[in-house]
Amino acid sequence: MVDAIEHNVLWGIKVSKTGGIMFKIGSSYTRKEINNIVGGSMQVYLPTKIGEVVAAFLTKDYDHQSPKVILVGHGPLIEGAANHLSIQPSAIPVFLKKAFNSWEYQGMF
Repeated sequence: MVDAIEHNVLWGIKVSKTGGIMFKIGSSYTRKEINNIVGGSMQVYLPTKIGEVVAAFLTKDYDHQSPKVILVGHGPLIEGAANHLSIQPSAIPVFLKKAFNSWEYQGMF
């Protein structure tokens, strides 16, 4: 469950008054809980909002070095999101899949 901290909205992402995104490292969240905070698609692993990647949803099955290394697949949507991520200056929240619809927050990368 997302911490019940009073928040503001910055670039469409809810942030705490201290400026941090409201996730706790090591805690697990559902895609819906995460999506309610960061926005973007709930079905892709690099969701975007207004041309920026807003999070990464990774699995050790495919990305053995994640979250430090993100392996990108092929296809216009995947490659487009990866290109946006490679040039955007801001860090994004990264989550690793732990079980069905359970994503553990790893931090901002």
